[in-house]
Amino acid sequence: MPAKTGAQLLKNTKPKRNYGRNMTQAVGISVLLSSFVMIAIYSHPVIFLIFSIVLVCMALWEFKYALLKGGYEINLPPLIISAIGILYASFSIGETFMELFYLLSVIAIFFYSALGDNPHSRLPTISASIFALTYIPFCASFLILILLQPDGSSRLLLAILMPIANDIGGFFAGHRFGKHKFSKISPNKTIEGFVGSVLSCMVVSNVFFFIAFRYIYYTDYFWVPTFFGFIAAFTSTFGDLLESVIKRDLGLKDMGKMLKAHGGLLDRFDSILISAPFSYIILLCFV
Repeated sequence: MPAKTGAQLLKNTKPKRNYGRNMTQAVGISVLLSSFVMIAIYSHPVIFLIFSIVLVCMALWEFKYALLKGGYEINLPPLIISAIGILYASFSIGETFMELFYLLSVIAIFFYSALGDNPHSRLPTISASIFALTYIPFCASFLILILLQPDGSSRLLLAILMPIANDIGGFFAGHRFGKHKFSKISPNKTIEGFVGSVLSCMVVSNVFFFIAFRYIYYTDYFWVPTFFGFIAAFTSTFGDLLESVIKRDLGLKDMGKMLKAHGGLLDRFDSILISAPFSYIILLCFV
């Protein structure tokens, strides 16, 4: 039997998949982070408020230095103060005053920037700061509002599980069936993966509702679990794409290095942040 040529050997050798992450570290950090989140959700609401403030301030810090690598800047001092104020207002006073504090924070950012030393970069700094304020603390405040609803712990767990189900469903469906690119923004996403995300969110949503809110299937709102999963898949995917746009503009692979094998905090919580307001509205109106 003739010996195989080098080309034939290469042809018959299947390359090992490399997902670009240390999977052992990724799983370990996911389990540890999930444990902290579960403790914060099912302990006293004040614990979750403190947990949220710490994570949001860390995310703002991470976002500041990610933007600096792309030549942008945000006003961190008023953002930290505003973040604490918005989260505390949503916890202690409610949605109306949280939104009022958000508007006051925007005004404070304008005043702080007007007193800055560099007049040539005020408009980009103001724009980036308002975006950071909206993207991180304002969206995160809806998680606190969900927790304060009746059966708030279960509702909040559902809101957090949906983006996770979206990622898992999209990952496995994309790697198994993915052939058609979903968006140029994120080349790894496929249409097949997105379909997997939608189906995964719908299944997880219905299972969770059947366990925690079974009564809804005996009302006129029996369609809500499926609708909730559908909307969660879209908003979670949009959160991923938004993060991809930011990282592409900044020339970054990850937003930070706080979480080994995961990147930064925002790389893990982007989908949760964007989907939180939509989850709050649906749960408030129909559940």
